[in-house]
Amino acid sequence: MGIGSLIRWLLEADAAAPSDAMKLDGATEAALARALSALPPDERGWITFVEARSLFSTRDAQYAFGEVDDDGKTNIETFAAQHQSVINFMPAEGRVYLIEKSDGAKYRPFGGIISCLRFNGPKDVQLTCGKAACGRD
Repeated sequence: MGIGSLIRWLLEADAAAPSDAMKLDGATEAALARALSALPPDERGWITFVEARSLFSTRDAQYAFGEVDDDGKTNIETFAAQHQSVINFMPAEGRVYLIEKSDGAKYRPFGGIISCLRFNGPKDVQLTCGKAACGRD
């Protein structure tokens, strides 16, 4: 197996079927908050990207949470901060994962509203909101 084949094989394995995380109610912010608080410890849940866009962004699907959607990013980051959660966008799956912030996570400082990022791989980036997420005051 050549290096190119090995890399393709590894990337395809990473993009395998979505995990068995619990589907959360993304009908309203209140319903999402209730569903998120009902998750067992260290278990992540998800809503569809369409639901996330409907709740937090006013942009078209192709622009939601992108470079030009500052309001959408601020809205979802504020929600995550209020619920001490980590957001994990997975566009290839069409999902946005949410998990209660774990004290064991190692976060890297980042400026602005998004205080920390967690890199789990090339297709898996988590962001956490609020200075407390990094252990800073």
